[in-house]
Amino acid sequence: MKIFINASNIRKSGALQVTLSFLEELKKINRHQYLIAVSGEVEQQINKASFPANCEVVSLTTGTPGSKGFRQQIAKLGSIEKDFAADAVFSVFAPTYWTPAAPHLAGFAYPWTINPDSAFIRTLPLKQRLKNFLENIYKNYYFKKNAQYHVVEEADVKRRLHLYLGIPADNIFVVNNTCNHHFRNFNPANLRNILPPRAAGEFRLVTISSNFPHKNLGIIARVSRTLKQRGHQNVFFYVTLPAGDFNSLFAGDDHIRNLGVVPAADCPHIYAGADAMLLPTMLECFSASYPEAMIMKTPILTSDLSFARSICGDSALYFDPKNENDIADRIEQLMSDKALASSLVNNGLQTLAGFPTAAERAAQYIMLCEQIAAQKTAR
Repeated sequence: MKIFINASNIRKSGALQVTLSFLEELKKINRHQYLIAVSGEVEQQINKASFPANCEVVSLTTGTPGSKGFRQQIAKLGSIEKDFAADAVFSVFAPTYWTPAAPHLAGFAYPWTINPDSAFIRTLPLKQRLKNFLENIYKNYYFKKNAQYHVVEEADVKRRLHLYLGIPADNIFVVNNTCNHHFRNFNPANLRNILPPRAAGEFRLVTISSNFPHKNLGIIARVSRTLKQRGHQNVFFYVTLPAGDFNSLFAGDDHIRNLGVVPAADCPHIYAGADAMLLPTMLECFSASYPEAMIMKTPILTSDLSFARSICGDSALYFDPKNENDIADRIEQLMSDKALASSLVNNGLQTLAGFPTAAERAAQYIMLCEQIAAQKTAR
């Protein structure tokens, strides 16, 4: 069977991490021929020479509608698929703005369009809400037009995708997210000090995230200020942002430190040097930060919202993501209660056991490609 893997639209954040993990595991699934289209951002973090003979990797960044050369790049995707004569196409994440000739499975992880009831969306300024509403109409059209089949990372996302976009439930598959091979293969003996030397008594919180509005990273500045006002001069926050984003959010706060945009291989080492993972996100389909923190035995502090509780259960300490005082309270609670921290870690390891490994996730993706190709053959 010939399977065309489309990662030409993947550029950053969790989508990039999932893509890199999947491609690493794909090398071991040798029963098919694969043509893999990767964006420049994906290409920078893979070793093309490491792919086996049944995998051909081509570079193609499709960008977004309106970007330079977008139409030509989308047309090139179509010609690549045609020349390859694909039996199935798997786009790691939609929207692709491209409809292949072969049966198409696309990953879905866009929370804005399936959470119209979100309290966060209702708090946005009217102009932003109108913009989001129009973007959702546009993207929803392409979600449904470009792919007959979708794969999501959590059962509630399937329910919402069916409810709000009208996609048949039988055409939506669930493959849970997980942590990538860098975490599964991490050896403490090979620990690299990505974080700076630890000061005496320092308590470290890490947030590995891009600066999307729904990630709510700006609250960290208010939490830092609150903790300093309470006399905590030993709490430091570490983020992973481009310099421009960091300066716009946190300039002038010496208790918030930027590690810059980090490669996937560095992430386990960052968690290993932290006392807790902080994620004040307001809207998600799934966040890999949760299983990543679990496997690294790093206590989780995160938003008290349904998507977080459905993933973490009793493996996290929850807070109101809009309230800096509540977040500061939970940080103080964790700092002062070692038994609580230990309980969160132990619960996290049990929760993690219910997630697939990266290899199992990749195998499930390929099985779905086989399934949709077989359905076309049977017709």
